[in-house]
Amino acid sequence: MDSVVGEEGLFTDGDWILSTDLQTGEDVRLLQLGDIGVGEFLDKSSKWISRERHEELGCTEVRAGDILISRMAEPIARACRVPDLGCTCITAVDVTICRIEDPRIDPDWVVLALNSPALRLAAEKLSSGTTRKRITRKKLARLPVPVPPLDEQRRIVSYVRQYFVYIDGAGELLEAATSRLAALSAALLQQAVAIGDERTVGEILEGIEAGRSFRCHGHPAPLGKWGVIKVSAMTWGTFREEENKEVLDESYVDGRWEIQSGDLLVSRANTSAHVGAAVLVHRSRPKLLLSDKSLRLLPDRAAVSPAWLCYALNAPASREQMSALATGTSDSMRNLSQDKLQAIRLRVPPMEEQVRLTRDIYRHLAREQALQEAVAARQETAALLRRSVLQDATRGWLYPVDARTRAGESRWQDR
Repeated sequence: MDSVVGEEGLFTDGDWILSTDLQTGEDVRLLQLGDIGVGEFLDKSSKWISRERHEELGCTEVRAGDILISRMAEPIARACRVPDLGCTCITAVDVTICRIEDPRIDPDWVVLALNSPALRLAAEKLSSGTTRKRITRKKLARLPVPVPPLDEQRRIVSYVRQYFVYIDGAGELLEAATSRLAALSAALLQQAVAIGDERTVGEILEGIEAGRSFRCHGHPAPLGKWGVIKVSAMTWGTFREEENKEVLDESYVDGRWEIQSGDLLVSRANTSAHVGAAVLVHRSRPKLLLSDKSLRLLPDRAAVSPAWLCYALNAPASREQMSALATGTSDSMRNLSQDKLQAIRLRVPPMEEQVRLTRDIYRHLAREQALQEAVAARQETAALLRRSVLQDATRGWLYPVDARTRAGESRWQDR
């Protein structure tokens, strides 16, 4: 790997930058692991040091066009080129700087090769560590980069870029379709509370049951054992029963906290994005318990349908009220008390209209879910296709080759 840089090139690690160094000024930008994507510069970091501290430390400057290689974080050895960022840049010690000064090597070819499945696998085999794997620069230097003649390097890079344009374009169309459908879903949910008399949630409930806190193991409960639902199990309209933790001491378990099919649950404590999320449990595995971060609502069935109330609570207008009433300064955890939940105001349509709205919303959300699953499958296919293109590119199989190459007499070399 290090032999591709040329005699005047550079193959070195970034610098040790401490938190105290970051407090010295904002003249020199520190590029980090999060900036390095697979073949693209992600431009995520926003940390700086002063020019004086940069000179005191003798940091290696990162230039536009340099290759940055990640020595840790999945995927290991991913690489990208640095664009012109309009400022002096350095990088962190877990990043290797590769500056190509060999006229026979196209830097874009090196980036393509480093991101190929073969070199990624080789880098993973050379990495070490228990919690977070790393690869040293010396081991990174041992990666065998295939080097065809310069004209072939450039031709393959051009082919790969064109393939990726097609793949990315298809992905953008799918994402746009998903966004439009999500906007329509929000509009349909809003219709659930668009007509009828205005009432508070408390006025249409017979009661609320709170869960309780249990001491738990850190792993999910196997079937036959009691498990407590986690915060992550409840998002807007979605209930994931596999998101649970096994109860440590079952002697404290009382069956009244067991979640049943048909229960209407609300996330009392959750992230800012999901606090107040309502779910209607269509089926539940046995021995699954309501946690102290969840509430079970008991609707007045003469006034409201549980399915309609679930959609109504998840409507944009209701979510805005919940967000405004929830307490807590951290986005990672906010709280919605029973009293504040019962103060949420809804427009309640007649029962026959609730049934019609519930049917229409259910059908639409089912179509949206099917599309989301299809999009997820296409995204996985796109990721596989990208890897396949990179693999074929670094083996010389991406475009028609001459007879000698077909016969195995390749002019490529590993460096």
